[in-house]
Amino acid sequence: MLKKTVIQIFLLCVVFIIPLNAASISILVIEAGLSSSSPASSKSAMWENGLMDVFFESGHIVTNASISRLPDIPDEEEIPYLTEREFDEAKEGGMNFFLVAIVSHPSPHNVILRLFSTETSEMLLEYSYTDSTHRSDRAEYESIKENIMSFAAGIRQVIQ
Repeated sequence: MLKKTVIQIFLLCVVFIIPLNAASISILVIEAGLSSSSPASSKSAMWENGLMDVFFESGHIVTNASISRLPDIPDEEEIPYLTEREFDEAKEGGMNFFLVAIVSHPSPHNVILRLFSTETSEMLLEYSYTDSTHRSDRAEYESIKENIMSFAAGIRQVIQ
């Protein structure tokens, strides 16, 4: 009986001593440079799926908003304004961070990832991805996930 109690106390101590590195992240993918009548881009869906996969597999809590579309590539200052509703929803939902992925078209090989704090609205991290090689969809998705993993490594430093 004493052994069981000691083990339970030990487990509780471990749970409270080890810091939790998981964060809650809301993701929004923006297709920039496409008209509203253009068909959906498979590259944008690959980025959204890759972001969700990598962050979930890293132990984070992730949510996403519907992919948005803008006719032009937004400037850095415009991002919080253009995504204000989604940002507010993430903040009200208790998310720690808001991640915006801007997939530029007609060349979907240019992507900008921007991480914002929901607490301060400050941009904490930015990552640019450019790739001009043409590959199969599977190889492209793997490349996207590798780049997202590099970005996620930077987020780990911001979280801690």
